[in-house]
Amino acid sequence: LRELCQELRRHLPMMGFGWNAKVYPESIHRPGFPAESMQLRWFLHADLRFTQGERLHLSEASLPAAMLPNDPDFDNGPGTEAASAAAPADELGPLGRRRVVLFSRDAVRAPMPCGPSPTLAECSQRGGASSSTVPRWPRDLPSDAASPPPGKTIVRIESNAGADGGPPCDQGVSRAASGAANAATAAAGEAPLHDTGQHVKRLLLSSCGVRQFEFHPTRRGTLLAGRKDGVIVILDHEADTQTHILEIDAFPILGLAWLRTQPQWAVAGASQSGTTCIIRYDECKPGCIEHVRLQHFPHLSSLSVNCTDDFFMTSGFCTDVGLYDVVTGRRMSMLAGLHQNFINILRFSNCSPHLFATASFDRTCKLWDLREPISVNRPVRHFNTDTLNVMCSFSPDDRHILCSGVDKALQQFSLCDSSSARFPLPALGSETNYRRSLYLADGELVATAATNESLLRLYTTEAPFRHVGSVDFKGLLSRRRRYDERPPIEEYVQSLRCHPTDPNLIGTLLSTSEPHPESFVAMLGLRRW
Repeated sequence: LRELCQELRRHLPMMGFGWNAKVYPESIHRPGFPAESMQLRWFLHADLRFTQGERLHLSEASLPAAMLPNDPDFDNGPGTEAASAAAPADELGPLGRRRVVLFSRDAVRAPMPCGPSPTLAECSQRGGASSSTVPRWPRDLPSDAASPPPGKTIVRIESNAGADGGPPCDQGVSRAASGAANAATAAAGEAPLHDTGQHVKRLLLSSCGVRQFEFHPTRRGTLLAGRKDGVIVILDHEADTQTHILEIDAFPILGLAWLRTQPQWAVAGASQSGTTCIIRYDECKPGCIEHVRLQHFPHLSSLSVNCTDDFFMTSGFCTDVGLYDVVTGRRMSMLAGLHQNFINILRFSNCSPHLFATASFDRTCKLWDLREPISVNRPVRHFNTDTLNVMCSFSPDDRHILCSGVDKALQQFSLCDSSSARFPLPALGSETNYRRSLYLADGELVATAATNESLLRLYTTEAPFRHVGSVDFKGLLSRRRRYDERPPIEEYVQSLRCHPTDPNLIGTLLSTSEPHPESFVAMLGLRRW
């Protein structure tokens, strides 16, 4: 940071600023003032998390001398002896004020464009994916992951967790999707999407045993899935076939994320063991998947990669999160005690590589910024929710954040003014009805489902959140048992994912309420009304 400040001061005259202005990083929490607790010995990447292609915005300000850092290290010189001789003395101005130049960082990326993704054949015609720059990782990495807090029954919770690392799904609970859910739906005046003309749903038989899955952001038809037995598979969901397979653990795979700049690379994490891997598959060579193991994160429940592929973060059944460097594969730091209870999920924003949100069982969702040191008591935003949080997600333009909780708890918060609004969901009155919700790729609709029912509902994203239809997946799994002598089954939506670029494609993870439940991914294609 010292070298950056010196270099900027040396170039001030060429940018229209005066020689005698000192240079400071601008505070994120207090724009227009120098950042607090900054140290010039900090490294830009390791400590301040600079990413690829950042822009610096410089602005001049006149501030009281008492408000400037008292650290003598911030007496940054112009950088060369000749420049120092030419620079006027740094004197106080009127009323004890001093002219300074503040620089802020801007690494915002444009949202991903909506529309169908190219097929593999189309990518091959364009010359395929670039492999000139690939990450490198050391083969043997030390493990310094913290042990789970004493007295926490993490193993019990994890063994029954939802597909997003969510709260336990009690298999003994009767899932009254047909009765109570449908009655609540009718009372709320909801209307189903008719099978003719408005949607098409299809069960992926190649997805048996899946616990988590993610659509590929740029390859149409490609799905990354993690199974309950610790196996990672890559599926062609259009052909309903498995193309690649890799076993990395014996515990369920709960964390999955594709890299955007390297379409054949992804990050994966297993639940209780916390095994974390970088994986790579070859589109032209079906079969095995290459992988490199990283430092583990015990009792992992989610992971997320930032939009520039510089960092990824992990959360789990603890109050800490892990920050990893994608390029080196090393864990940069453990950010401890961000919440008062387990952090069920974290997500990076879609456009800013430094912003991420954490959703916790302590009934709060917090927004953080990696450009400044993380202070436990000073998140960028702090949102209180009605129940414990199962999931959170950013809108495609990062203007809003969606928090899903228990039963009818679904709130949308504005990141501009911190205002909030609740979706008019019908209540089942169940404390085990864990909800998951996501924005569709164009940001016009929200898809939401819960674990005590087989329905997926669609709402508009503008208040008062008009209900536009629902899709019932009941019977999709039981039809596979048409000639089976086993008793009838009850099905529910355990998780869902919306395609990152196709606003008409949704994937749902369907499961059964048996002692040894089945699970399959069902694809839902919408035809907009």
